[in-house]
Amino acid sequence: MKINNDYKNRQFSFKALPFRVERGIKLFEEFHTTPSKFCPRDYFVRICNDDYLPKGVSIRVDNENYTTIGVSDLTIMPKKVLFNDNMDVFSRSNRSQGAGTAMHLAGIMTMLENGLEKLKLFSLGQAVHFHSRFKFEPKIRELNELEDLVETNIVSHKGIGMVDDVAQRAEEWLFDDTGTNVRKRKIEGNKLLNEYLQMVLRNKYYEFDEFKIPLGFNMELTKKKILQNANFFNKLFERFGIDYKIPVE
Repeated sequence: MKINNDYKNRQFSFKALPFRVERGIKLFEEFHTTPSKFCPRDYFVRICNDDYLPKGVSIRVDNENYTTIGVSDLTIMPKKVLFNDNMDVFSRSNRSQGAGTAMHLAGIMTMLENGLEKLKLFSLGQAVHFHSRFKFEPKIRELNELEDLVETNIVSHKGIGMVDDVAQRAEEWLFDDTGTNVRKRKIEGNKLLNEYLQMVLRNKYYEFDEFKIPLGFNMELTKKKILQNANFFNKLFERFGIDYKIPVE
């Protein structure tokens, strides 16, 4: 398929998952998924309007007994932002079984179908690596907070060969006194933090206690990033049996 290189003006052509419109918001119809052939679980994923927020929606994951095991609450905000107010998989036994992934994929579909540009959330420290898997990137706006996060999570690992290169560059950024403009400095700091997180993911360092993230922070996934990683997301849609596809150039 040939599509416009300007991602903001692209016309999408997705597969057959049906959508309905309620209160001006496009919502997908309930779908069934079995995310893992190794540990099969039947999930039913649905979405409905929030009774209290006119621009709010709630994604629910039910098990084969139609018991809700996970919830993701989202709100359409100004400037074409979809904000994830809350995302929770109930009970430890239900975690790492695909319910969280199903909710993220459902949120991405909701974002794209409603013409939104960003999906934002505040991640708890323990969930940062999970959100990073789906290409969410740090979006820390306060320089002091960003400096603390870079020092705590990256510079503290200097001397550990596995991440020493990014730790060295993070230290240079942290102690840079050349008067770099604040906006540029924040962009560079967030990029360093994201590079570090992706390195930890690729090498599965998150399995070690020293690479755990102690404090959470704001993260975002942009429409542009989704389109750049269309193959990655399409493989997830296929794996989860969701009849939805993002066009690839």
